[in-house]
Parts: sequence; structure tokens; C-alpha cells
Amino acid sequence: MIGRGSWGNPWIFAQARALIRHEEEILPPAWEEREALIYRHLEMLVERRGIPWGLIPFIKHAGWYVKGYPAAAQFRRRISTIRSHEAFIQEMDAYFRQIAGTRLAHEPEHEGEPCPLLMPMA
Repeated sequence: MIGRGSWGNPWIFAQARALIRHEEEILPPAWEEREALIYRHLEMLVERRGIPWGLIPFIKHAGWYVKGYPAAAQFRRRISTIRSHEAFIQEMDAYFRQIAGTRLAHEPEHEGEPCPLLMPMA
């Protein structure tokens, strides 16, 4: 079951498919790819639904995309009340600049050792 694991992690489907097919492991994208995806996702929602109806639901998605990264909780708090597209972009830009170049911008923070993905194989 993947379900909620896909929130903020849309590449989990390709990873699961590769695992099931015994193919080479697909790693999560580099931070730059994730950042580009976040902006593209926002723009797609705004293009389709307009403001504020495209922006408001994206706030939860933005929080999922940065989960586990440095200062993510503070970022989620700051964006929770934004209703302006321009203000939201400014806040995202500021967050991405804040963590750019940090070691953890490339891999989420996790407590302890990572758990392997275990799936039954037929």
C-alpha cells in the first residue's frame, strides 16, 4: 500500500514499480528537481483553478514536499495563512534560498537509521 506515502513524494510510484520488477533502484530526485516540481505543481493548480482556489489547496502540498527538510515546520507555519500568489512565491523563494547549499537540502532529515522498503514478492 502506497497511499499517503505519495503525498509530497510523487516519484514513489516509479520507485515501487522498479522494486516490483526487480529493476535498478530509483533514487528520489535532487533538490533542484524537487524545487522545480514544486513550482510547476503550484503553477498548474493556479492556471487551472485561479487565485485563491489554486493556491489554498497547494499550501498542504507544499508542506508535504518539504517534510523532513531543514526548517520545514517554520516554512509550513509561515505559508499557512498566505492567500496571495506573489507572497507565496516570495516565501517559497526565501525558503529555498535558506536551505540552498546545505547538506540536508539534498536529503531529508530522519531520526535514526532509514527503514528499508519491504514489499512481498510473488
